[in-house]
Amino acid sequence: MKTSLFNIAVGFILICLLHACTSRQDRNKAREAKQELLMEAHIETRRATLFKNNEEKCRREFYSKAIAIVDSILLLDARKRLDTIPKPLKITRPERPETMEFIDSSELKPLFDSLSFSNPNQQETKDSIEDLH
Repeated sequence: MKTSLFNIAVGFILICLLHACTSRQDRNKAREAKQELLMEAHIETRRATLFKNNEEKCRREFYSKAIAIVDSILLLDARKRLDTIPKPLKITRPERPETMEFIDSSELKPLFDSLSFSNPNQQETKDSIEDLH
């Protein structure tokens, strides 16, 4: 009975070893399948973020161009409304008049003959000094 138990134990160990060897291949296949699934999921998330970023960039560019167009249309409309006010014509500078020569044959006379700008007291002292001499 000892040999049969020993044979059974050895057989069980061999079966376990064979199962372990075959299961390693199965485990490797399962691991590779999981890695492929993870890689596909990662690629899918990257692709989704790329599409989302491209869509946002396209939307921003569209809005910036649309805003520029709308602003220019509004400015043109505002300028058209301002141009309805009549404006006066621009005034030109008048021509220079001809120079006229003044011909005066009268004799020149002093303008301030009778007027004196000196102090009257000084005038009297001058006269008194002249009288003394």
